[in-house]
Amino acid sequence: MGPSLTESSLTMDLDIGIAAIARLEDSVTELTKVAAAQRDALVASSTRPRSIRSVGQATADASGNAVIALDMCSVGMQMVVRSIVIGGLTWATTAAGSAVIVVATSAPSPDLAVPLGQVRDYATTLPWVAFYEGAAPLVPVNQSESIYVVVTGGTSGQVYVAAAQYDLWQLR
Repeated sequence: MGPSLTESSLTMDLDIGIAAIARLEDSVTELTKVAAAQRDALVASSTRPRSIRSVGQATADASGNAVIALDMCSVGMQMVVRSIVIGGLTWATTAAGSAVIVVATSAPSPDLAVPLGQVRDYATTLPWVAFYEGAAPLVPVNQSESIYVVVTGGTSGQVYVAAAQYDLWQLR
């Protein structure tokens, strides 16, 4: 015959079971705190901007004009341009013409006048660089808008390059 269950052994088993349940509850509570901390960290990091660099190029047409598309801002986001550089393939490349920095929902035509409300900056000579920090006016790009560089008066067949550094913010 096997061991008999006595009141003391049942009490001991019950105490062990209660202790195990208490430890399990503590573990679940701790895991809940860890998950909440991870969620809070993820939410906090999504409110910080991501620094992104966009580079584009275009070859000037027979009229010496080119449109360089840099980037489009996704829905729910906003871009704040920090710097733009425009020129030939390298900084040492002599590049004829001037350029207009445009923020618009569709690519502008270099053969038509760019609407003044879309112009954000203007480069009279190339190569050219601008920094939008501190006291300088920022260049915001709202959702569904894109950054374009329109080169006019350039050399037919020349490759023009533009690069923009911007912060990408998630809208709430």
